[in-house]
Amino acid sequence: MAIAQAYPLGTPKTNDLIVGTSIPAVNTNEDPKTVNFSVGDIVNLAATGSGTTNTIPVWTNGPNGVLGDSLIIQTNSPDVVTIGSRFIVSPNSILALDISQGAGKALVTISDNLKVDGTYYDSASDQGTDGDVLLAKGTSGNMVTRWTSLANAGITSGIETAQVTITTAQLEALGTTDVTLLTLAGGTGDGEYLQLISASILPGGGAVGSGYTWDAAGAFISWSDTATNNKIIIPQSQLPDGSGFVQGSYTIAASDGEYRRGADLKLGTAADPIIVGTPNGTLTINLTYRIFPQS
Repeated sequence: MAIAQAYPLGTPKTNDLIVGTSIPAVNTNEDPKTVNFSVGDIVNLAATGSGTTNTIPVWTNGPNGVLGDSLIIQTNSPDVVTIGSRFIVSPNSILALDISQGAGKALVTISDNLKVDGTYYDSASDQGTDGDVLLAKGTSGNMVTRWTSLANAGITSGIETAQVTITTAQLEALGTTDVTLLTLAGGTGDGEYLQLISASILPGGGAVGSGYTWDAAGAFISWSDTATNNKIIIPQSQLPDGSGFVQGSYTIAASDGEYRRGADLKLGTAADPIIVGTPNGTLTINLTYRIFPQS
């Protein structure tokens, strides 16, 4: 018999034959036989099943060599790989996506919600520290994201407080002329954002036999007396009575957590108070608020 390497190479076809040994079934008395196997039968034995064009196959019955469709589809116009279910990376594993295309950059598009349950690392593999913000850094066409502290980002506006004292003259003309408590940079289209949080009110002054009678609606702290949000109403009874009676402090929260852009914060009433005698009242207001920078 000739040496196997002496035979020329050929291209197999499904009906070509290969000599082999057929092993009898277990627990029989039959002897092994030398037989011919067709290439087609061998291929069918290796993998069976049907599939869908452009769908990556998966073993649907591994022990019996059966293939079927997976949830991964690849198309060529355009070049897209679609995963038809959740993509899960096992704990302690790393998913690295190399999406660079030569000198340019590829684009990853997420067309639905994105949820990150773990730690988000920036382009320098930094997870940041508590209170940091994520900023875009770099030049046009070469931007990256980096965790940055509020100070380094130039963000100094957090929850702030301010104390303003309203004079006797301002009180007695409060219905005619609003008193500006905070001045914001910019206008309603490009200015700072203000979120009013709360105010603590402390009336002062007064003289026996004197007094103020305030409008029943009290006084407002907001950007306008017609405002419907980002507003505090000081009840009539909490405004200075001017009689010399010691009034306690009063703290009230804003009506909501809304924001107002580029509009100064004011104190005002619907009408000037009715004055009896010379009350010489004052009003100290401790504001708590948050300002967000212009963008």
